[in-house]
Amino acid sequence: MLDTMKGNEAMKKYADQAFGIVYDGQTDSLEALLKKNQTANPAQKAINEFLIAKTYENLGDRDNALKYHQLSNQHLQESAKQRLKNS
Repeated sequence: MLDTMKGNEAMKKYADQAFGIVYDGQTDSLEALLKKNQTANPAQKAINEFLIAKTYENLGDRDNALKYHQLSNQHLQESAKQRLKNS
């Protein structure tokens, strides 16, 4: 399905990366996600932090997995509040 996407190669790459982390147990994107997360908005941080948490789970690092799951939830709530405030 992703092979048929036209135009947005960045979205396809991100979807492939997320699939690899969540379903295939990949761990090679950790440093890139951590770096990308430094400048992300709260909504994107929530997504990145979920993927970071899953990567730490794949590595067997439960402490960092929990930390990033909590951060993801926090940023998801912040993003939702911001959207509600702006609507």
